Amino acid sequence: MRWDDVNARAVGLATHLLRREQLLRLLESGTWLAAVRRILDFGVPIDPAAAGSPGEFDRAIGRVTARRLAILDRWLGPRRAALAVVYEDEDRRSLRVLLRGAAHGAAPTERLRALVPTPGLPERALARLAQAASPDALIRELTRQGHPAGRALAEAARRAERDGTAVGRGLFGLETALARSFATRATRAARAGGRLLREFAAAIIDRENAWSLLTAAGWAADVAPDEVFLPGGRQLSEDEFRRIAAHGDADRIRDRLAVALSAGPLAPAFADRAAPMAALESRTAAALQTWFRALGRRDPLGPGVLFGAIERIRAEAHDLRLVLGGLAMGATTASVEPLLVTTS
Repeated sequence: MRWDDVNARAVGLATHLLRREQLLRLLESGTWLAAVRRILDFGVPIDPAAAGSPGEFDRAIGRVTARRLAILDRWLGPRRAALAVVYEDEDRRSLRVLLRGAAHGAAPTERLRALVPTPGLPERALARLAQAASPDALIRELTRQGHPAGRALAEAARRAERDGTAVGRGLFGLETALARSFATRATRAARAGGRLLREFAAAIIDRENAWSLLTAAGWAADVAPDEVFLPGGRQLSEDEFRRIAAHGDADRIRDRLAVALSAGPLAPAFADRAAPMAALESRTAAALQTWFRALGRRDPLGPGVLFGAIERIRAEAHDLRLVLGGLAMGATTASVEPLLVTTS
């Protein structure tokens, strides 16, 4: 399968993304509104009308990300399976936010702030889901829309009620069922996209299993590890997951994760045991960027170049929200900079 044509276009698209140096300059803007003006001056294609409020601006960032991914989707043509795992990951992120928002009674506008519309969950569908008064209502609406996650969540809830299992019971169980549905669908989607896409899907599943282990203190006493473990990763086997979950000490869990992930693309994120927990999400995203960049340099005609551009698009959305949110709260550059995902 040839990638040189779409790689050239993806590299061109990436030239319009903000560099790390520009993101750091935004932190020096002083106020949220001044940063928004600078973002528009930088040429980020956000409707100026969205600058009226932080919430609307965050949603506008999601629209920009969706448009850029849609452009790549058109360019890919018959190779669009390359984006399937990315869209599955975005849907999982969105549904997790919406589940939590429904469980905690957050305002619909707040639930929508950090979401990226996809072909599976376009903006209108997300808006309807954000109106759900409870997780059960969200599952019903998701099922009505025909999204596969709706069936998976409904089946998990019914199974939990029938068997008394943890998955499907409460918010933790629903999120676990959602993650399991994502892992199954991402693994299936990756089969049609070649070796690199399969490795990418496996890395994301390894990342989800790592997050579960890092929060094991909150579930290990009540839930069996095999109810939480997601199959499909490459660095964390189910046996290793179970052994690590048995450690009650968070530092020992991080040490074991660093060893288990040391041979894969996520290794740089966990190599520094002193890195704060709050930075691990950013570090894993940055590690994937670094991995794709290295693959692209070794094989400029392979799909690593394309995936590097995709991850940069997603990184810009994360970092813009991070920077503007930090400015709104009066955060310092020193506290925000380590959380940036954009690496160059």
